[in-house]
Amino acid sequence: AAQEHRDEHKELSSELQRLTGEQNKRQAWVNKSHESERDAMAFFGPEAKALVDELRKPSVASKFHFPPVGPIGLFLHVTKEKYAVAVEESLWNDLRSWVVHDANDMRLLQDLTKRRGIGQVSILTKKMDVDPHRQERFEGFTTVADLVTIDRQKCDQFIGKSKSSSSVDVETILRNTLLDYTHMDKVIVVDDMNKAKSIIFDGNDNGNRFSRAILPNSTSLFKRGASEAIVPKERQVPRLLGGAPDQQQLQQVA
Repeated sequence: AAQEHRDEHKELSSELQRLTGEQNKRQAWVNKSHESERDAMAFFGPEAKALVDELRKPSVASKFHFPPVGPIGLFLHVTKEKYAVAVEESLWNDLRSWVVHDANDMRLLQDLTKRRGIGQVSILTKKMDVDPHRQERFEGFTTVADLVTIDRQKCDQFIGKSKSSSSVDVETILRNTLLDYTHMDKVIVVDDMNKAKSIIFDGNDNGNRFSRAILPNSTSLFKRGASEAIVPKERQVPRLLGGAPDQQQLQQVA
């Protein structure tokens, strides 16, 4: 009996250590999320803050046809925390990017980063004086575009003086850029792997209507002609998510 109690005690101690370790990991994740709210710019690298500081100077911003906007991810939020990892994965390549109006503004931005020793930045060209692009919508499906919101307050605070006297809608600029470069209105978010397979691989036209399907853990499914692909990925600390993560995300990290 004494040995049995010792075994039970040892088992309970091991389980307690395991649960404590999981809790510490989860708390660290939550702390990092809170820190990111206080200093969101840190996620985009030191060059992002240095470049923002330069472009806030009227003498610098006034040289551009339209002030460059970026980094793109700084302005974005996800409407449903459950899908934050999936949304970030689908937009990942462009979250650090800056948007400029034309080739002239691209050259000016490149020259500025070299002259100030800021480092190389990703630059996307998108006309800033155009109307909002049309977003594709598919009844019964949720796309990444449906889950992304653009922070209007940050947009209003960002614009500096430029050569153009016309008003610039930063929200429209960002949405147009994301639609054109990421096709986020054609990436559907699906909760279940089997359902995603049935949508993308079932032989109907969905594989052509959508560029891909993506699961909450960021696994992607897509079809090109007769070829089918499933790409498992998992990013753990989304930059687009404000506030503490929900329980499902915590379980993924543990």
